[in-house]
Amino acid sequence: MKGKWMLGAVLIFIFLSGGCDKTDDSSFVTDVYWFRTATQTVDVDTSLRVPVEQPIYVYRLGGVEYAVDTLAFEVLPEYTTAVDPDNYQLVNSIVRFVTADTLRSEIVLKIYPETLLKPDTVALKLLYTHPANTGNNRRHDRIRVILNPVKPPEPDPEPEEPEQPDDPDNPDDPDNPDDSGTTETPAE
Repeated sequence: MKGKWMLGAVLIFIFLSGGCDKTDDSSFVTDVYWFRTATQTVDVDTSLRVPVEQPIYVYRLGGVEYAVDTLAFEVLPEYTTAVDPDNYQLVNSIVRFVTADTLRSEIVLKIYPETLLKPDTVALKLLYTHPANTGNNRRHDRIRVILNPVKPPEPDPEPEEPEQPDDPDNPDDPDNPDDSGTTETPAE
């Protein structure tokens, strides 16, 4: 009887630990494709006048045979406060996994710093169907990307050199032409 309990415990342990490596406390694998975190904060230097590209990483389960190497996604407008194309633009419309063995890809978000005045959010959702993974039990298929405007620190001002007044009567002034170092006596 003790052997059956031990075998059952070992099988449960193998089942629970055999999934993908995620950073949350979940013991169960519920996603075939996923974002590593539910929220990602991007600090954007608002002094820049050129767009900044930010990757949003997407992962997929290893050891699965996939019919295609692309994955669709969408912006969730009800959770998005950033304005497209004023504050951001999505560079790619799909996630492309380069080979069958590729387990990580990215969504590239182009951010326009000069129009970012307050923290804004872009919410994304991965779109896919998989027979072993229905939409009801997914936990990692959405992400909120917070675009946080950060003004860089002001550079230290250059120390100013003290100005010396132009005083023609100043005997210490080397540019004073009246000071030749010789004393003339008046002619009689």
